Amino acid sequence: MNNFISAFYDAVLLYAIALNETLAEGLDPRNGRNITSKMWNRTFVGITGNVSIDQNGDRYSDYSLLDLDDNQDKFMEVAYYSGAQNALRQVSDFHWVKGSPPKDSPICGWDHSKCPEGYPFYYYALFAALVVILLLLAGVLLFYRRYKLETELAAMSWKIRWEELEGDDVARKEKKKKRARKTDFYNHPDQSVPFLRSNSRTSNNSDKVGHFFIYF
Repeated sequence: MNNFISAFYDAVLLYAIALNETLAEGLDPRNGRNITSKMWNRTFVGITGNVSIDQNGDRYSDYSLLDLDDNQDKFMEVAYYSGAQNALRQVSDFHWVKGSPPKDSPICGWDHSKCPEGYPFYYYALFAALVVILLLLAGVLLFYRRYKLETELAAMSWKIRWEELEGDDVARKEKKKKRARKTDFYNHPDQSVPFLRSNSRTSNNSDKVGHFFIYF
């Protein structure tokens, strides 16, 4: 049933009832006060059920509480509130998430008046443990990334040692040194060839002694 259509039907029905009573009493139907006074503080049966209007012209609203039934896989009415009687009536059992209704207020209350100042000790202990665990995880992650990077670099086939890059340069330098030595040998033979010098002298109390010096 469409709620808007049913509510409009009940509104027209209420107006018709008030208009008939106004005409029956011989009052002027063009006077709005005569019509509205017949609508207040009354109850009639409409298409949506009992319609109750209070002394201020406001309707008593009725509400139905629906709950999802897992067995039937659809919403079922579990409670009904009657505005005219101001009463709540339970129709069937509620299906709570954990089998029981939640608490009416938080553990510490809405204004935190049920808890002492500060937090319990285990709150701080849990926070410190969490910080330590996060730091350890960060350290392990950094170490693993560094180890993985070094492993990848070590496994690269194109990696060349620095000594291998300098091999040709060292060989060329050695060849240049050898050429320089040969050039010095031909240009300065007196300084490059060793020679033997013998000096001797005699004395009255000693035999002839020979001294040999080798110069380079």
